Amino acid sequence: MAKRILVVDDEADITEMVALRLMAGGYDVVAAGSGEECLDKVKVEKFDLIIMDVSMPGMDGIVAACRLQRDAATRDIPVVFLTALAGKEDLGGDHAALGGHIIIAKPFNGNDLLAVVKQQLKV
Repeated sequence: MAKRILVVDDEADITEMVALRLMAGGYDVVAAGSGEECLDKVKVEKFDLIIMDVSMPGMDGIVAACRLQRDAATRDIPVVFLTALAGKEDLGGDHAALGGHIIIAKPFNGNDLLAVVKQQLKV
């Protein structure tokens, strides 16, 4: 059975680009447009990984991830952050870790994204 990934970003074109790349990699993908929608979806569906933008209107990705970690039902779901707030030079490369979560700088390479996903899913 394909691993399920929730992609959370307020920019529909980013969500679509990430979803298409993940689906081409054999993953089952669900999209959400905000931190609030992310929290609503994890209440009713099970996900193996969440890829989430940091900066979104309303509830940002950091707040949503903190709420996921406080809930016993969702705290073990790995979160990968996407952000344009830091360049690759700020992260020290294509990605870095923050509080146990991986951060990927936008724009990102699709193959690099899939490599991070595989590593996080341990597949």
